[in-house]
Amino acid sequence: MLYNLVSGEKWDSLDSKKKEQHFRSYFSIGRNENTLNWARHASGVLAGTSNTRSIGNGVIGLTRYGSEIIESIISDLSVNEQIPIIAFSIINIADTKAKTHASIFNILGIIVRFFSIEENFPADLSINHKKARITNELRQLLSVVTISGMPWQEGIHNTEDSNQSSYSTPDISNLNLDTLADSIIDWLERSKNLKNEIRPSAVFLGKVWTRLYFSLLSVSDIRYSQKRNNGLATIMELFACCLINAFFAEESYYHFTSKIETGVDRINPNDSPDNFIEKIKTHKDNMEQFPFTQIIGTCPIVLGLIKNKNALHILEAMNIKSKKDCNIGCNELIFNKLNKEIIVNAEKKTS
Repeated sequence: MLYNLVSGEKWDSLDSKKKEQHFRSYFSIGRNENTLNWARHASGVLAGTSNTRSIGNGVIGLTRYGSEIIESIISDLSVNEQIPIIAFSIINIADTKAKTHASIFNILGIIVRFFSIEENFPADLSINHKKARITNELRQLLSVVTISGMPWQEGIHNTEDSNQSSYSTPDISNLNLDTLADSIIDWLERSKNLKNEIRPSAVFLGKVWTRLYFSLLSVSDIRYSQKRNNGLATIMELFACCLINAFFAEESYYHFTSKIETGVDRINPNDSPDNFIEKIKTHKDNMEQFPFTQIIGTCPIVLGLIKNKNALHILEAMNIKSKKDCNIGCNELIFNKLNKEIIVNAEKKTS
């Protein structure tokens, strides 16, 4: 699907063999194959598919002001010592100059990255050593990577804005990542049993990818066509809900673990997380039949993109107990800060 999105005069002039060579080289196919690397370069392709939109298929272009806001939140006390999870979605994409984007695909790549780390833990590794390994990985992931833009793309692609520039990672040497590391370790431990219930299926994963792609596209189209003024936090929350929903909707049809009819509503959360949360709640009693959905829907890196009260509702629907005052999701102060006009070419709000 990504291959079919690539276009441009230079690309169109290539024969099919050259196109395949360029594409394989850009994604390091056969060389540096890992999900996070794929996610970063998928973001590069998706960011370059439109010359007019800053909100694309799961990828959002940020202004220099927006980058500075995220940097300042991390550099401050990280409100209640909570790291804004959106920082893990940040990537710089360089063509004629480096530009900053937030990408839901980075989040998906990080999920797989933590599973890879956990699988390599020795059986007798202590909890303290696990925490140290996860904490070290979190620090590395907070250091924003710059990838090249598509080499076959002419000139400046995506939304060009004189106020757009690249993100510089703030000093994170003294950042307290204990709470987040503990949450990730707990999630990985819960996921061990869930993984035993998973029945791998290429059809299922293909359906998930297709649903995710088109639901992200729908979120972007609604905001573009209706000139919505939604901020970065609101849109990334919807992207996160689309990610969970893609697994939930398709798991009920292509990966279900019993013969019980669930009647899952297949509507995507294109406009608001509210209906999606209510849908999840209605299936609370048989949520054990959705192991993939539980793995994705309880991941701290996903829930951290969702407003805290909504994240707590999702955890409750997944039958995970949590303290009512805990910040598993994005707290309201950070959410509101991230909803300022920090998206490239966002429509000006009028009073």
